[in-house]
Amino acid sequence: MNLLKRIFIALICIPIILYFVLNTYYYALLFSLFLLAVSIVGSFEFYNILKTKKIIINKNFILFANIFIFLCFYISAFNSSLIFLPYFSFIFVNFIFFISQILLKEFDNVIALSSSFILLTFYLPFLLGHMILLKSLCYGNYFLFLIITMIWTNDSFAYFCGMLFGRKKWNIKASPNKTYAGVIGGILFSILAVFFVNHIFQLDLKFKIWFFEYKFSSSFIFNTVWSIIIGVVFGVIGIVSDLIESIFKRCAKIKDSDRLLPGHGGVLDVFDSSIFTSALFYYFILLLKYFKVIS
Repeated sequence: MNLLKRIFIALICIPIILYFVLNTYYYALLFSLFLLAVSIVGSFEFYNILKTKKIIINKNFILFANIFIFLCFYISAFNSSLIFLPYFSFIFVNFIFFISQILLKEFDNVIALSSSFILLTFYLPFLLGHMILLKSLCYGNYFLFLIITMIWTNDSFAYFCGMLFGRKKWNIKASPNKTYAGVIGGILFSILAVFFVNHIFQLDLKFKIWFFEYKFSSSFIFNTVWSIIIGVVFGVIGIVSDLIESIFKRCAKIKDSDRLLPGHGGVLDVFDSSIFTSALFYYFILLLKYFKVIS
């Protein structure tokens, strides 16, 4: 029953999410707003995790931090002279939060509060905001679609391979149910996902699902060697990114970050593998551009 719920929710959500990923209307404004909504909901799920440790952060600060950081990411994505803005925004919102702590009458919990706010703003709006920067690059739709498809393929087939062949558990406390078969299967299918994305972008496909229109076109795709490297390296990073969220949930002694999506959990549970992976993939692309691998 849980598997059927996962599949049903995926069939509904995936076409919608991929539409936001691929569209370029209003300088990717729709995608940025969608990602902002993901970050806000994820931040409030993280807020609930912190509450289990008796750390209560003002929700207005969380909302302000998300909106301000994403606004700065959006502005910098389409104005190269303002590329420093995301880093400024992260420092600025935390500076404002520290000012609020100065005005408190009691300081017993100030270290836990401040540390948690820094972690929350870094983990969600700052890292997720890199997807906007990735989309703004030349061939950005291809890069963004590739990394998201690869991450979700990794996550899905790690689950299925672990369920079907996972007799030997991976002895790691953060996620004791993970198996060697699941990890290996996830990485192998990550590589296949990269080749699949390359293929559909080469075909210059156009089609509709429901009333959403999709266009897959790019004058650049990764060659075989780079496709394998990306599949392996970012397949592993995706697994680690998933484990990072797992340690937060283990600390709070909860199974899912929320019950928003039946069979999947909360927004954090769906996007956990993307949080670090997409940000690191953005800097990986910048390195390839620097070394002229990508023109």
